[in-house]
Amino acid sequence: MKKYRNFFRIEQIKKYLPLIILVCIHCRWLQVNVEIFGEIRQTEYSLFLSDYAISFFKGTIPPSEQEVFNIPSLWSFYFIYFFAITGYESSQIFSKFEQQKLIRQGKRKHWWYLKFFQILKETAIYLVITYVTMGIYGICTDAKIGGLSRELQFQYNGLKLQEVSAIQLLIYLVILPYLVMVAMACVQYVMAMEINVVISFLIMVIILVGSVFFETPFLVYNYLMLIRHEEIMSTGVNAWIGMGMSLFLICGMVLIEKQFVQKKDFLLYIMVS
Repeated sequence: MKKYRNFFRIEQIKKYLPLIILVCIHCRWLQVNVEIFGEIRQTEYSLFLSDYAISFFKGTIPPSEQEVFNIPSLWSFYFIYFFAITGYESSQIFSKFEQQKLIRQGKRKHWWYLKFFQILKETAIYLVITYVTMGIYGICTDAKIGGLSRELQFQYNGLKLQEVSAIQLLIYLVILPYLVMVAMACVQYVMAMEINVVISFLIMVIILVGSVFFETPFLVYNYLMLIRHEEIMSTGVNAWIGMGMSLFLICGMVLIEKQFVQKKDFLLYIMVS
C-alpha cells in the first residue's frame, strides 16, 4: 500500500500532469476535427477508444512526400516531455542519495541494473497514463469501447487498416512504442552519465526531429509513425525492424553502461558536493 500512496504524492501528480493535459488536448482536438470532417462529408462518424491512440501515433507522411508542416506537434511534444522526465531522473544519479545507495549496493553493476529496471518502470507508467487518459476521455465523451472505425481512419487519417489484426495494432500501439522509448531512455542515461544531462536531452530532440525528415533504421522514431509502416501503407519502415533495432540498442546500452560504471569514480561527486 505504501508504494501506491507514494505514486499519488503531489510530486508525482505534478510530474505527469503535463502529460495528461497533452493527451486530453489531442483527444479533444481529434473529437472536434472528426465532427467537422463529418459535417463536411455529411456523414456521422462514431469514435472508438482505439481511434484516439491510432490517430495519436499516426505520425506524418514519408519524407519523400510533401506536407505543409512535416512535424506532428502533439506527437513531438509528447516525446520531448518524456525526454525531460528521463533527463531529470538521470540527473539524480549524481545526487548524494544515489551515491549512498551505490555504496550500500556494493556491486556497481547491480546498482546499474536497478536503474535499468527503473527505466522500464518509468516508461511503462508513461504509456499506461497515456492510454488510461485516452480511455477516461473516451468514456466520458461516449466513445465506443470495442473495435475501431476503419472507414474513418482511412478517410480522415489515410490509414488502411482493413487487413490489420488486433495483434498487429497491439504491436504498433503498445509493444513497439514501449521498446523504442526504453531504448532511447537507455541511450539518454548513458550520454547523461558519460557527457552531460543537457547535451543528452538535446541529442534526443535531434534524433526525434531527424526521424521526421529522414528515414533510416537507426532513427527509431520513424517506427512510431503508423502511416509509414509497410503493413499499413505501401511505403515506410517495418515495425519488426523497429522492435529488433530497439532491442539491439537496449542490450548495447545496458552492456556499455555496465562497463562504464565499473570505471567511473562516482565517489568524486560526493566529495565535490
